[in-house]
Amino acid sequence: MNASVSDYAGAATAPGVRRTVTVLESETHLLAALDRHGYRDAGDGPFFVTMAHDLRELAEPEPSPGYRLRTVGDADVPGRVAAHRWPRGDDAYPVPARLYRGLGFHDITRSRLLHS
Repeated sequence: MNASVSDYAGAATAPGVRRTVTVLESETHLLAALDRHGYRDAGDGPFFVTMAHDLRELAEPEPSPGYRLRTVGDADVPGRVAAHRWPRGDDAYPVPARLYRGLGFHDITRSRLLHS
């Protein structure tokens, strides 16, 4: 853990103040350091799942008649922002989780929320 993270984790806070930090399950070195400084797993989310899909296994896409594939541009930003407000795909939201896995995505890691 770098000095700035260690300083933050070990710094005193005002009475009754609780600090929160989010790390990935795969960042075991951070989890151990935060544990040493009194942070505990919140267990209540929110959580984010990082997923991946091997694109080498995909066939060349064939859009339906009347549709085309193109690169995303600036004009697409508002629609993409709205689409990403959809609930995360984890056990708390099983429908998106099933959808993502049905599309061939698999979990890489999941975030963990810790409180001081």
